[in-house]
Amino acid sequence: MIMKNFFSVLAIVMTVVLMSSCSSDSPKTVAEKSMGCIVDGDYKGYVEYIYFNDGGDAKKLQRDKDGTAALMGEKLDKTLHQKRGIKHYAVLSEEVQDTVATVKTKLVYGNGEIEEDVLNMKKDKHGDWKIDMGE
Repeated sequence: MIMKNFFSVLAIVMTVVLMSSCSSDSPKTVAEKSMGCIVDGDYKGYVEYIYFNDGGDAKKLQRDKDGTAALMGEKLDKTLHQKRGIKHYAVLSEEVQDTVATVKTKLVYGNGEIEEDVLNMKKDKHGDWKIDMGE
């Protein structure tokens, strides 16, 4: 009985550890999720991965996010249409130094064009990695 309880507790602990390590927020994960948003045309979702200096004003922050999403939608929809969408994307590398990081990405468009880019990232006040657009 004691061994059965021990293995049950051990299984629960291992599951929690594995779940927390798989769901950890890293610059690479943020880059992958943000690129997925662009592929899906979810610009509001993408904006959630951008660093905004909110200054504590929730209404201003939401206006900034909405405006950024609308602007991105206008520009990216046109560009993606011309390039026949994104066929494939990948994270090539990740370099982390304390609270800042750089992530190299690669996009392959439907027309065959390939674009490599670097995303600069930093941690926000909650410790989450965000894309630093250089505000």
